[in-house]
This record gives sequence, C-alpha cells and structure tokens, in this order.
Amino acid sequence: MQTRLPSIEHPSVRQRVRRALLIGMASAQFAAISTPSFAQHAGMGPVDPPVRLADAQLIDQTGRKRLLSDLLNRRVTALQSIYTGCSSVCPLQGALFSTVQERMSAVRARHPVQQLSIGIDPLSDSPAALHD
Repeated sequence: MQTRLPSIEHPSVRQRVRRALLIGMASAQFAAISTPSFAQHAGMGPVDPPVRLADAQLIDQTGRKRLLSDLLNRRVTALQSIYTGCSSVCPLQGALFSTVQERMSAVRARHPVQQLSIGIDPLSDSPAALHD
C-alpha cells in the first residue's frame, strides 16, 4: 500500500506552512532586538536619548501610506505585531492590549501615549481586515 503525502497546494498544508513562516518572521523580528537597546529605557516614558529606528513604510487601516517614524515620533507607544487570520493566541493578545488601553489613562496625563498594532501578513492583513 502506498501512502500519499499531501501536497503544499492542499489548504490545510498551505495554512500550516504559512503559519510556520509567519511565526518564524515574528521570532526573527523579536530576536533582532538586542538587550543593550533596552538599557537606556529604565522606566515608562520617552526614551532618553532617543533611539533611531530604521524607517519602514506601512499602510494604515484606511489604506493610507505612513512612515513608521511618523507614527512613533514623540509618543510613548505600546506596539504589537498581529495577523488578522490568527485564531489561536491573537484574540487573547487583543484582549490584553485592550486592557492596557484601559489602564493607560494615568500615563496619558503625563505623556502622549498610543497603541499601535502592525499586521505581519501582507497577504491577509488588508486595510479593511485591520480596521475590523
């Protein structure tokens, strides 16, 4: 009897390959952040002296192109990476981010603060999906 392996064209295999790729990309992103970059940021608030990040062009939930540096400029930012097709840990992460938003009022009185979610799946994270 011959066992046939599923091809990558099969939807469940394609979904697992895509999920593994996205997890790998997110892991590489977080691994690239070195511990010394956190050394100058002991508490909550503006990073002093400011740390210059490599700029990236993003598309926001309205479809408008924005520079990451413009979004982060002079604001305390809580940042999360997401992908809209995630149904496992992402809803929990979204609930946690919502709780953070509720508790930011004390910080908002002292500093301009914002939350920013960046989609990491360009195939599914359309402006409409991000808006929803």
